[in-house]
Amino acid sequence: AAAVAAAAAAARVRVSLRCAPPMPSLPMVIPERGQSERDLAQRLNVPTVVVARLSGSVTLLDGGGRKVEIGLGIKSRRQRLVAVGWCRLRPSAGGSDEVWEYLGLAERTLREYQAEFPSVFAMLLCKPRADAYSLADAFPAPEAEAGWGPTAGILLPPKGGAAAGGEGGEDPAGPAARLRALKAWLPGSG
Repeated sequence: AAAVAAAAAAARVRVSLRCAPPMPSLPMVIPERGQSERDLAQRLNVPTVVVARLSGSVTLLDGGGRKVEIGLGIKSRRQRLVAVGWCRLRPSAGGSDEVWEYLGLAERTLREYQAEFPSVFAMLLCKPRADAYSLADAFPAPEAEAGWGPTAGILLPPKGGAAAGGEGGEDPAGPAARLRALKAWLPGSG
């Protein structure tokens, strides 16, 4: 036993410990509360079907008959896909169905869409369940809009006369120009 004690005394191990610095405190993250499709539609003053269509897929046929997607594409009911941070699919209170819930980013984007392109909302209000819409449906000619507002019945000449047109004499406020503006706006919408 004395030999074991002498060997243990000769084999000392020195251990040194360093304490890690404390973790920084992080701000508390509160999950964003969503709102139902119905509640969002009420906040935007449009029927639920307009919110459902614009958040999904809306097909527009341009002047050449080509299909252009003007919906936000943040959800797909058939494929059950959602854009994270925009909306989510959650079980309803009864548990038998599912409900679309929209987050703040979706509401802000839809409000901006409504402010920039109100004629698209008007088109969906008139024909909410059409498979595809024409360019004239989405962006009616200014003559068609002459019956609204304080200038009803007054047809103003185009600004700058005949030379005011865009490429090839195209009206800069015409349907094709508005479609180009919408196509340019969509990728930057979020």
